[in-house]
Amino acid sequence: MNISANKNQPLKLNTIFASGSAKENEDILLTDPEYYAEKICELFDLWLFDTTTGISISPFYSYAQSVISGKPKYCTHSSCLKHWLSVHSNGDIYPCGRYYPEEYRLGNIMDFNDLHDVFETKIYKNIINKSAIRKQKCREQCNVYHLCNGGCLNESILAGGIENIPEFSCTAFSIIISHIKTRMQEAISRGIEFENIYNKYIKKYYKKKIGDE
Repeated sequence: MNISANKNQPLKLNTIFASGSAKENEDILLTDPEYYAEKICELFDLWLFDTTTGISISPFYSYAQSVISGKPKYCTHSSCLKHWLSVHSNGDIYPCGRYYPEEYRLGNIMDFNDLHDVFETKIYKNIINKSAIRKQKCREQCNVYHLCNGGCLNESILAGGIENIPEFSCTAFSIIISHIKTRMQEAISRGIEFENIYNKYIKKYYKKKIGDE
């Protein structure tokens, strides 16, 4: 984080999942969700309380926005179905830019006159139906469902199937978002002290939210 801050460059943190080359090196690249969440929470606090920072960190800013607004603001929790498609260099179409097995190939761009027709294919309708099963499971057992919408389609596939809850992501996100929620509640309760304690991104969004209300 210090390197990005010194160069005044925004920072984005992407989780490594068990796919591609990472799957071949799980023992050195992957960790358990509790440890991952613990370290992410520590880094979030460093960023949150750095009043001199000039950088935005993704997904921290989006997570904080989600907690303050009560609505998910990050791609993997925003129910992206029918909003995104990925077209590979050869024209093949997949649900999004992440890695997908061949069975989730939705066709080739040359096969369609209108990209909206991709959402009407048998494969895509199957994705929607199985995603609904996963979302219902999540809704019944998770107290942060309103901020995750059942998680990411791709992460569920890596967990064994679209209808499966991605345990790593679910466990980690629940811990992280609960921590951020606590921090945001503390921020709101501080009142005027808010100005002198938190970084400019959180202050700006919080003020905007209050103004909109």
